[in-house]
Amino acid sequence: MKKTFLKVVSLCLMLAASVTGLNAQKMAHLDVDSVLSLMPEYKTAADRSEAYRKELEGYIVTMQNKFQETYADVQSRWETMSDLEKQDKQAELQSMESRIQSSRQNAETQYQQFNVTMQKPIYDKLNKAIEMVAKENGYKYVFTKMDGVLLYADPADDILN
Repeated sequence: MKKTFLKVVSLCLMLAASVTGLNAQKMAHLDVDSVLSLMPEYKTAADRSEAYRKELEGYIVTMQNKFQETYADVQSRWETMSDLEKQDKQAELQSMESRIQSSRQNAETQYQQFNVTMQKPIYDKLNKAIEMVAKENGYKYVFTKMDGVLLYADPADDILN
């Protein structure tokens, strides 16, 4: 009976040790925003993106101002205009409004593409640094601190390998 008890305890200890060994994987977390704020190229990219946004916004504001001027002119002369001139001015205003909407959408798309272009090399550099630090320190996984997004996983743990 004593031998059976010792065998069961030994088996339990071996099983616990093997499970502990399997789960003893080094993990880390990282505050990505803090790291990005330390990168001078991130600040440069943010400044360039903001300048580009203001440039696009200025173009749209100029278009809107031109529309407002034309609208005010039409309103002030409406009573004295011929029917043909009224139709032409209405079509002109509708066309201007349509161009403003189209330009707004194009500006948004261009701004997003510009941001991607500016940020891609920064995030590539960050990802390489995370991978290097993870490998040097033996981390199997690195997650973001805020929301737990996986930033790095040891390729040896890929089930396809």
